[in-house]
Amino acid sequence: TDDQLLNFIIYGKTQTGKSSVKSVIQALCALAKVTLVVITRGVTESETLRDRLAEHADGKLVREENIVAMSSKYDDTTPKEKENKVSQALKHGGTIVIADTHAQI
Repeated sequence: TDDQLLNFIIYGKTQTGKSSVKSVIQALCALAKVTLVVITRGVTESETLRDRLAEHADGKLVREENIVAMSSKYDDTTPKEKENKVSQALKHGGTIVIADTHAQI
């Protein structure tokens, strides 16, 4: 039902292929037309993961513009532009990457 959540916890040391597993889950969520929310370690990591997930996006199931990192530290978007990107990702079953920081959680 709509009120149920599906949770995945992916844990591992660096260079173990976690991003690839998240990309597969991203594709599964896109097939199901549900938004994937990924919480990662920090702002830099969230931006890096967003880029990795975008590299794996095929443009059909998952479009790069629907993969959004909540941080604006490394991009030039205004708060309104970021809000629009997040809204589009939510509407289209995209992916939202959030840093596990006080400001973003």
